[in-house]
Formats: sequence, structure tokens, C-alpha cells
Amino acid sequence: MGQSWLSSAATTAWATAVCLALVLRRSPRVLLVNGPGTCVPVALAVWVWRFFGASRARIVFVESACRVTTLSLTGRIMHAGLADRVLVQWPQLLERYPGVELVGLTV
Repeated sequence: MGQSWLSSAATTAWATAVCLALVLRRSPRVLLVNGPGTCVPVALAVWVWRFFGASRARIVFVESACRVTTLSLTGRIMHAGLADRVLVQWPQLLERYPGVELVGLTV
């Protein structure tokens, strides 16, 4: 909150570097993330290690229940190819974002 774009980029780069070491050390099979952009560095770390063959972890992103008509910025980043599965909780999102999966209650 209130952080400049420049310092945000530096903080994100640092967090990603820390996550790279953590993911390699812990070797998760599944990374389940949701919500704010703070999950992007750890998801990126898993994606990088998978790219180099050092991990087989799957990335699953669960969008917030309060996102009814559009994905959050984090959701759009994950949907763009960072996550293996993007789970949403409203049927309206199925129409707008191909490939997302509905896990919420249908009304």
C-alpha cells in the first residue's frame, strides 16, 4: 500500500529470488494460491523451476469470491499462463475468461 512502482518492482524481484530458493528446497507438488499479488513471486518461482525441469509442481489459483464480473490483476496474471488451473466462484466469469473453472455455488 502506497509503495511506488519502482520500489514495487525491486521488492517483487527480491521476493521472487527468495521464493526460488524456498521452492527448490521444499519441492512442493501443488502450489495453491489466492488473492493479492503477493502470491505471484512464489508462483513465478514454481514456474521457473518447472521450466528448467527442477520441479513438477502444479499451480492452482483461486480467485476471490468478491470478483463477480472480472478477474483481479493477480487473476489475470495467473490466467495468462502462470497457473495451471484458475478457479472462480461465479458463473459470469466462465463466459468472459475461457479456461477458468467454476468451483463456487451456482444460483
